[in-house]
Amino acid sequence: MSKNKVIFNVGGTKFEISEDLIKKYPNSELSSLYLSASFSKNEIFLDHNPLAFSVILDYLRYDKLLVPGNVAKEVIELQLREFRIPYDNIIEDDKEEDSLPSYASVIGEFSTPYKDYKNSLKDTVINNAVKRLDTLIQDVILPYLKRHAKRGHQQVTFYLTPNKEEVNDDEEDLPDIQFLLQSNNLKKLQDFILAKSGVKKVIAKQVEVSCRTENEFGLFSTKSFEIIQIDVIIV
Repeated sequence: MSKNKVIFNVGGTKFEISEDLIKKYPNSELSSLYLSASFSKNEIFLDHNPLAFSVILDYLRYDKLLVPGNVAKEVIELQLREFRIPYDNIIEDDKEEDSLPSYASVIGEFSTPYKDYKNSLKDTVINNAVKRLDTLIQDVILPYLKRHAKRGHQQVTFYLTPNKEEVNDDEEDLPDIQFLLQSNNLKKLQDFILAKSGVKKVIAKQVEVSCRTENEFGLFSTKSFEIIQIDVIIV
C-alpha cells in the first residue's frame, strides 16, 4: 500500500482513496484504520455496503450528502456513526432517476395541473413503496429474526414465496413478490432490514425455482417461478 493512497475493499468493491482525503477527518475510524494498517498489505477490508460507502466518500470530497434512490438513508447514517464522521442532520435526496426519462423535458410546457398530477403520482409511489417495505419488515421479518436470535442462531436463511401468506396477503400494506422484484425494491428491502434490525449483514437475492406436477391423466408439467432468498448474519 502506497504511503499517499489507501485501498479499501468494501464488501468486495475496491476504492482507491488519497491519503489527504482520509486525513480530512483525523479522528474518524477510517483515519485510524489507515494509520494502523500495515503497509505490507495491499488493502483494508470493510464488511459494509459499498454503495453507501461511495456516498460517504463523496461527502468527504464535496462536503455534501447526496442520497441516491438505490441506497437507504438509514444505512448511510449507520456507517457515518460507525466511522465517527460528523454530519448535519439534514441529508439532501438526489432526485435524479437514472432508469426513468426526464419528466420535466416531457411536460415542462404543460399547465400547472398536469405538473401537480405528475408530482402526486410520484409521491404516492415512493411513499407507499416505503410503507409496504416497512410493514413487511416490522410485522414479518423482524419478529422472525428475533425468534431465531432467542434460540442463539447466528445465521439465518429464509425465503419469500408467492404462496406465503405474509407476501401474498390481501392487505395492501404487505408487498407481493412482483412488487419486491421490481427494480431497486429488492436492494431497498435489503438495506432497510440492515438498518432496522442492527444485524451484521443482509443479502437479498432473486432465485428461480422449478417444480414438477402430475395431472389426473398422469402427464407431468414443469413450472418455474421467482422467489426471494434472504441470508442474514445476525452477529
